[in-house]
Formats: sequence, C-alpha cells, structure tokens
Amino acid sequence: MPTFLQETIGLDIRTNGLLSAIPYAVFLVVNMTSGEIADFVRKRWISTGTTRKIFTNAGLFFSGFFLIICGYFGTTITTSIVFLSLGIGLQGMVIAGHNVNNLDIAPRYSGIIMGITNMFGTIPGFLGPQLAKAVAKMPPSTIPARSPAYIEIYRKEWINVFWVTAEICLFGMICYALLADGKVQSWALDEPNESSEDSEKDIEEKIN
Repeated sequence: MPTFLQETIGLDIRTNGLLSAIPYAVFLVVNMTSGEIADFVRKRWISTGTTRKIFTNAGLFFSGFFLIICGYFGTTITTSIVFLSLGIGLQGMVIAGHNVNNLDIAPRYSGIIMGITNMFGTIPGFLGPQLAKAVAKMPPSTIPARSPAYIEIYRKEWINVFWVTAEICLFGMICYALLADGKVQSWALDEPNESSEDSEKDIEEKIN
C-alpha cells in the first residue's frame, strides 16, 4: 500500500506513513464491533454457522471489491485512502467469522487449530509483497518518474494486483460458504456419548 500511494499519488514518506495507518485503524474499529454484532445476531435470529459465513464472506467481498475500485478510481489522496480504508477496514468483519469458528467446531482443540491456521495464514504476509512486486512492474526508466504517463502505466499494473487479490478473496468465499459449519464436530466432543448440542450449551455457559 505505501508503494502504491507513493508512486501513483506522490506522497512523501511522512505523509505516506500517517495515511497508510488509517485503513488499519478502520480495521481495528470494525474488528471490535463485528464481534458484538455477530453475537447479537447469532443469539436472536440466525444460526452460528450462518453468522460465521455472513461475516466472513462479507469481509472478503468488501475487501476485494473496494481494492478494485481503488485501482480504477483512487486517483487522488482522498479517494485512495477512502477506498483502501473500506477495502482493508471492512475485512475486519472476518474476525467475527472464520477467526472464531474454531471455537464453534472444536472447543477442545481450538488452540491447536488456531496455531495451525494462523501459521498458514501468515504465509501471504511475506509472499504477498513478493507477488505484488512481480505483478506490478515499475514503468521503463525512459519514462520520467511520476509523470502522467508513468502514473498511468503503474496504476494499470496495480489494478492487476488488486484483481489477483479479489480473485483470492472470491476463492475463499466459495470455499467457506460450502465447507464451513457452526456446530461442534463429532471428533471434537468431550465424551463419546456427548451430543453436539450439549457441547454448544456448555460453551455458552462458560462464555456467559
């Protein structure tokens, strides 16, 4: 994100650092409020599994959608930060989805599952920048830096990056919509004769 803002908008290092923090501040707010909203909805209207799917898929959808919008229409500081804040910030909704789903399906093993999934979840953290660098190639050195032609070429390169991101989000949405569950799985029950409903009630009592 800082590279995108620096090369397409022309922000200096200090301004870039300050503005690049805004989307993550929005993410933090969405993160904290999504959990409360998800619990409210889950206890009154819809099942746990449906709640997790809604919040996960909404977060992934908004993330991919607004990043693409940013690529095409984020031509000023204001529009870029607004669209990036929506794209990155609303991704915080997934915290109330898949991030706590391990507690729903396997409370006994939630720590182990969280460790495994978090390990794989950190892989994009170091592969993502390398992928972005490979996809968004810098314009030829013959074009003056930050000239209109330079910015136009580089923006098109970043649009490709945002499309790849959106496609990954779409893949995650499809997989989660088809495979996710909100009930305690049979292999995760405390006792052989314990039912999934009994285990869920026990979890609710401990939480409350």
